Amino acid sequence: MSERAIAQPSATVVLLRDAPSPSGGVEVLLGKRGDALDFHGGEWVFPGGRVDPEDCLGGCALDSRDAALQAAVRECMEEVGLAVSLSALAPWSHWTTPLECRKRFAAWFFLAPYEGGELCVDGVEMQTCRFMSPREALAAQAAGELVLPPPTYVTLAELLPFTSVAEALAAAAALMLPIILPRPHQVEDGQISLYPGDAGYADDHLDHAGPQHRLIMRATGWRYVCDLR
Repeated sequence: MSERAIAQPSATVVLLRDAPSPSGGVEVLLGKRGDALDFHGGEWVFPGGRVDPEDCLGGCALDSRDAALQAAVRECMEEVGLAVSLSALAPWSHWTTPLECRKRFAAWFFLAPYEGGELCVDGVEMQTCRFMSPREALAAQAAGELVLPPPTYVTLAELLPFTSVAEALAAAAALMLPIILPRPHQVEDGQISLYPGDAGYADDHLDHAGPQHRLIMRATGWRYVCDLR
């Protein structure tokens, strides 16, 4: 059996702004990754990337939250040309790529308010970007108009209920940070990924009775199920 890839520390910024009236709700910044990239190339994601040694100010560890915060600010400026205040970043979740994957990341997801500024993609890691509502992004994924990685899909689904950026940030402040290591299962027409809290997560079983926390990714469509929040 080959050695498992080490999960590289990384950071992701979920930039939010209030949607224009009368629709209400929030909009989130999504960008299309470069087609040539070997990790989620051509897919739509939030700005972010790996933590670099330069992010470890004051001697903090590469895998620390402090280093991830610095990386989030840096990556947002590099990829989409937007400044984010360090103090405005609110931890939302932490995702680690499944053990079976060839390339893996341990990614902090931070919510942050859009503070203004012109979008300017780097043209390499981000080909284009735009604000859209979570509902719009999920509908576009369902229609086959864009591709979303599972953590991006789940985060968008979690943001659906919020009516304002302030409400989303308040929820982040009160949240016990979810630590998510997906356990994917191949099924006949796709994949089902179990997350912590699912009744079948501990023993890797899809059919246990009890609460569900999973992403169902079938050929006929995706669906996020969470009985925990």
